[in-house]
Amino acid sequence: MCGQSKDGVCFVTKEADCPTPATSVLPDVIAPVDILTEPKVQPVRSLEWPTLVKRIANRKVSSDRGVGDTLERLFSYVGGRQFKRVMEMLSVECGCGDRQTWLNNAYPYPPVWQPTVETIPKPTSDRLVITIAVGEKYSNILNVSQPLMEAYAKKCNADFIALTNETQRWWGLEKFRVKAFQEHYERILFLDADVLIKPETPDLFEIVDPQRVGMHNDNPYNPGHPGMEVGNEGWLRAGRSGLLNSQGVFLSSYDEPVCFNSGVVVCSKHHDIWNGMTKPFPQHHCDEQFWIEYQAQRYPIQQLTYRFNNQYWFGERFRKQCPVSHIIHFAGCAGLDRLALMKQELKHWTE
Repeated sequence: MCGQSKDGVCFVTKEADCPTPATSVLPDVIAPVDILTEPKVQPVRSLEWPTLVKRIANRKVSSDRGVGDTLERLFSYVGGRQFKRVMEMLSVECGCGDRQTWLNNAYPYPPVWQPTVETIPKPTSDRLVITIAVGEKYSNILNVSQPLMEAYAKKCNADFIALTNETQRWWGLEKFRVKAFQEHYERILFLDADVLIKPETPDLFEIVDPQRVGMHNDNPYNPGHPGMEVGNEGWLRAGRSGLLNSQGVFLSSYDEPVCFNSGVVVCSKHHDIWNGMTKPFPQHHCDEQFWIEYQAQRYPIQQLTYRFNNQYWFGERFRKQCPVSHIIHFAGCAGLDRLALMKQELKHWTE
């Protein structure tokens, strides 16, 4: 029962294991800015900084979090660190740390992707299941989901890695750390930490064609589908264009009937989709997903059915689909106790 459009896109299906190959319908034509009709560029929000602060900011390096870090580093070149040591010998608090923190908070630099050097254990397989959980909140969530992920990786003859150390200044950028592992593995399955994967889940490495990127198309579940209208502009259209424009990408249309979810992604070594944003961006809650989706559309995309990424924000359909879904994804639990919901779902499995 695979509903297929004339352009070959497989939308939500009732069969679990009907991963119909489909090419992405995101446009691959990038129009120069000057030929676009009134492009709606959403500038990254910034403060009107004093001239002196701007001059200091011009001396920043990639590791600086804000003006305070830049100023501290510049002072170190002219004896600032020696001054600190003398003050410490006199048991006098110089207050530099407080001023540095205050300046960082008052004049922060927008986060951009900082490439990381990962410690990669020697692979025992050419397959990898990987997840990322940074901070106490997600560490607690990982305590619930990790045993299931590890068991699934073992079932699929794959290695398992959980990244838990913080490396980025915006949480969504952590996801791009997957890139460092691609040269060590032929196939990768990325899972968000808030995913519960049932023991009977089929091997996604076998289901998804190695030449294709496997992702779920959320668009049919979006409010107001297919228009997705919120006021005069759909949230998906506005969010996607805001992110892409911030990176210097101006597409000719934002009306594509797709919204690929980055919480469950199957890819191969040659799929170059994990490059982080290198320019300031709006920091919308889906920005990392929009950027992964944009990079993935350069390759054929195999759309996974809901049974491989059944998400909480689907509402009533989520609850109806849970009994027959393989992967339960607790995305969209804003204001709710995500950890409690996950534990409750696990309890249902044993009843």
